Amino acid sequence: MSKESVAKEQPIYLYSIADWDTCFEVAQNRRVVGPLSWVAIPTKHDGLVFRKLMDQNPTGSIYAAWQLIVQVAAKCPIRGTLSDGKKPLTAKDLELKTGFNEKHFQSAFDLLSGDDMAWLLCSEYTPSQSVLGDNSETATTTVQYSTVQDSTKHNSEKTDGEKAPKGKKRKPQKGIKEPEKPEDLPEMFNDPDFFESWMEYESYKRQKKSTLTDIGRRRALLKLRDDSGRDVLKAIEIIEHSMAQGWAGLYAPGDNGGKKKESLCYED
Repeated sequence: MSKESVAKEQPIYLYSIADWDTCFEVAQNRRVVGPLSWVAIPTKHDGLVFRKLMDQNPTGSIYAAWQLIVQVAAKCPIRGTLSDGKKPLTAKDLELKTGFNEKHFQSAFDLLSGDDMAWLLCSEYTPSQSVLGDNSETATTTVQYSTVQDSTKHNSEKTDGEKAPKGKKRKPQKGIKEPEKPEDLPEMFNDPDFFESWMEYESYKRQKKSTLTDIGRRRALLKLRDDSGRDVLKAIEIIEHSMAQGWAGLYAPGDNGGKKKESLCYED
């Protein structure tokens, strides 16, 4: 068997970062469509998985490769998935992009995709397969978010651009009730970005057949005020994180819907 045929038979793997949406996406960059110029990095260093990694690789070369993998993934067409939109990125591709040695990236792929670490999700790739498909939970989440965001923007522009005939009022679309601004909105939340996120949350609740009552809305807003420490950006992050998780209530990242759940990124 020739070397060429052996090379052709070697499998190609597509890697994506586990829990990308909950570990590395925050309120500020969720609204960005496309590559990120920066990425949020967790600062936990006492988790069991991290300590195992440093025990097996005391020089830190694999952890350094991991940091670069995260940064490159933040700029990929599907954030969190190592691909250029046409094919998976290999260890050699990462070396060319960053200047860091290929062997460290390959070691990171091998170790961090194992069951003990599970910081990376790995799936076998075939040339006929689209890397923009649902190859991973991370990819699906990111694509859905971008699609919803683009759709919301499109619908908003369409609504703003529609003008009713002179002397007539535009009739609301059948079956769709336009949300009203809550009268008890805390003063600190009189912010356009927050109001947009809150209206999206109200729509989200309606789709889940759980429309907020006046009392429920007031309590949710007061809880959001307290949980965010009166920080508008933190409040927006709580709303978007809760919707991304599919939760019925509003919980800050780390609360996990009121249930304790360890993260695959930096936790035990």
